[in-house]
Order: sequence, then C-alpha cells, then structure tokens
Amino acid sequence: MNSVIKAVCFMAVAVAAGLVSGCGGGGSTPAGGAVPVSATASGAPSSSAPSAVSPEAAALYAANCAGCHGSLDVSEKKGTTAARLQNAIANNIGGMGMFSAMTAAEQQMIVSALTPSTTTAPPTSATDGAALYAANCAGCHGALASSTKKGITLARLQNAVSGNIGNMGFLATLTSTEQQAIVTALTPGATPAPTPTPPPAPATDGAALYAANCAGCHGALASSGKKGITLARLQNAITANVGNMGYLSTLTSAQQQAIVTALAPTTPAPTPTPPPVTDGASLYASNCAGCHGPLASSAKAGATASRTQTAINGNVGGMGYLSTLTSTQVSAIATALAGVTPPTTPPVATCGSCHAIPPVSGKHTFHNSRATCATCHGSGYSTTAVNSSTHNNGVKNLTTTIGWNATSRSCSNSCHGRKSW
Repeated sequence: MNSVIKAVCFMAVAVAAGLVSGCGGGGSTPAGGAVPVSATASGAPSSSAPSAVSPEAAALYAANCAGCHGSLDVSEKKGTTAARLQNAIANNIGGMGMFSAMTAAEQQMIVSALTPSTTTAPPTSATDGAALYAANCAGCHGALASSTKKGITLARLQNAVSGNIGNMGFLATLTSTEQQAIVTALTPGATPAPTPTPPPAPATDGAALYAANCAGCHGALASSGKKGITLARLQNAITANVGNMGYLSTLTSAQQQAIVTALAPTTPAPTPTPPPVTDGASLYASNCAGCHGPLASSAKAGATASRTQTAINGNVGGMGYLSTLTSTQVSAIATALAGVTPPTTPPVATCGSCHAIPPVSGKHTFHNSRATCATCHGSGYSTTAVNSSTHNNGVKNLTTTIGWNATSRSCSNSCHGRKSW
C-alpha cells in the first residue's frame, strides 16, 4: 500500500513539474498585448512534450482563444507558458481579464494544447529579424514587405516598448539583440533612399508672375494700369492689404521685384532732333511768303535781321508767331531778302484784287448798306481805297470802338449790343 501511495505522489510531482516547465505564453489579441515569441523563450519545445492534444484541451482553446489567435493548428501562441498566460489574464492584456474565472486546471489544459510536439521547428534565431517580426509585430503592423513601420529605429522601438505604447510593453521580454534584428529587418535595404529633389527655385519671370497674380485685377501686362509702379509701393500695398493684395505676401522680394521690373514702362528710343533749318529761302517760303509774296518779288526785300526781329517781338502784323525762329534763322531770312532787288515802284493794290468789294465773307454785305468801310476798319478805307499801312498785312485790322472779339467773332459796343458776326 505504501509503495502505491509513493508511486502516486511521485507522478503528481512529475506532472506538476511538467506543468511549470512546459508553459508557453499568455493569449492576447494581435492589436495589443500579444505575448512575444522570443528565440530564448522558456517555452522552447522539449523532447518530453506530449505529442498529442486531448479533446478537452482542444475544446477549451477553440471556445476561448481561437477567436483571436486562430485555430489551434495555426495559432501564433504555440509554446506559451502557464505563467505567461496567467500574467496576461491578471493584467488584462488585450482584454484577457475576462478569463479570470477560468480555473488553473483549465488554463493548464490550454497551455498543454499549445505545447509544441517533438516535431516542432527549432526556436527562431535571435538574429532572424524577419521571423521575429512575423511572430511579434505582423499582427498589428502587417506583413514585413508592406509594414507601416519601415525605417523605425532601435531607440524608437525601445521607447514604445518601455512606454507600453499601443500595448507594446509585452515585447520587453525580447533581448536588445532581438529588438535590433527586428529594426534591421524593417530598415529599407536593397533600395537606396531616393535622393530628395531640391525644391525649385522661386520663379522670377516677372511677366509670368504678373499674369498669375496681378492680371485678374489690373488687366494684361501690356495695358496694365500699374505701369511704372515701384517696389516700395507694391510692398506697401501688400503689407496694408490694399485691394486685398495681402495674399501676395507669399511672394519673395525677388519675385516682387520681377513684377515691378516687368511693369517698368518701356522708354522708346528718342527721335533725334533734326538740326534747325538755316536755308533762308526755305524759311522765307514757309514763314513769310503767305503775307509778303514770293521771295523774288517780296515787298520786304532788303529787310534786315534787326528789323525783322523787332517786328516779331512787337507782333507787328501778327508776326509774333515767328518767335520760335532762332536768331540764326532770322539772320538766314534777312540774308535771303538781301539778295532780292526791290521794285522801283511799289505795287499798288486795287480793291477787288484779293476779295470782292465788299468782301463776301461774314456780314460785309449787310453792314455795307448801313456803314462805311472806315467805320469798322479805320480811316483810309472805302469801297475804292485802302490804308496802305494796314492793308495786306495778314491781320484783320479793326477799330477799337466796335468791341470786336475775335474768339467769339462778335461786336459789343458799336452800332448794337453783342452781335455775332
């Protein structure tokens, strides 16, 4: 009897020892708190692990774990230990606290179901980053090839683990070597980082900048109302948001200057000033012949430059308009007149040689029946005589008593009140 009791006790101790040493990891959701699979995990398969799973253990796993971790044959929690499972439940990792009512025996049955058989592949190498990533990270971050964590650094990973960011605290059981292997696997390798394209230099094409930013309000560049604007004026308008121009503050000083340059008025090449005409005969023909006749028979033959200049200064006979002539040109006219032989007998103009008697313009016919020619034109004028000092001088000589206004062509104080001519 004693020998039987001893045998039973020995078996109980052996079973207990197997339960403690053959544990895998706690069951948690991939989204957070998954127990890491380490290359040095204490749940590494042993040759004494059972090779078959009891129906009861399989049923417990299917009812409580498969929903998150997949069916038993493909579960990523193979090799978990009772201690790790209990720790995950106690700390509610991945919401596993709901299994706190499960008995220790039931928990052990689940661990037994997850214990790899003797044919299980050897543990993952501590430097096999791809395998470590697949076992510990892919559940949340996707396959390694398309992982959202490409390029993560060791420091960043360790900070996330120590801060339990996204429930990554469970990876604290991984060694620094294993964490580095994961980081290395996530480091882009064969494909070198693309050389960043330098940002394009700000455009300084003033015409293009004007078209894009200014033409909408100020019209085409060629006809812009802002021709000649200065940089200071443009910048003041932008700073003060004149006409909502504040949005142009994004333009650089160089771009603003380019717009100003494009708006600079194009100064046409100055037309060279021709040298003044000094041909006396030509000057006489264009300025004097209208009143004094052709140069060859001019009544002003022999007139000196001084006499001509005095007549211009005094507006004699309306000659004031010739004040634009230079002294050189006046001298040229006098030189041309000096070569003309004056007639021995001055020509006598007869009435009717230039115009009808009385003249047919204006109201001459009307006035001739009521007044003499002298009434308006002064002494010496009649239907048959003229005053040689004022006749044929290119000026309408009228007496001051009639109040003649050449601008309005009216008389105001002679025979009648204001009357248009």
